[in-house]
Amino acid sequence: MAGTDGFEVSNNTVRDGFKEGICLKHGSRNGAAFGNSVWRVKGVGIYIDAWDTHTFDISVARNRVSAVID
Repeated sequence: MAGTDGFEVSNNTVRDGFKEGICLKHGSRNGAAFGNSVWRVKGVGIYIDAWDTHTFDISVARNRVSAVID
């Protein structure tokens, strides 16, 4: 969800997707993404989307992201 204040995305497994693995939407702030595994996705593994709204204070650490497989 866009514009979230205070969030945590953790300990998820995302695989075999057709877009981004994890997308932190525009306007989100004061959150973290950690301990996730993202593999075999067609888009970006972890994407911070700041399209037209300030997105800030997001920590991204200790995640595993693999290469895209066609």
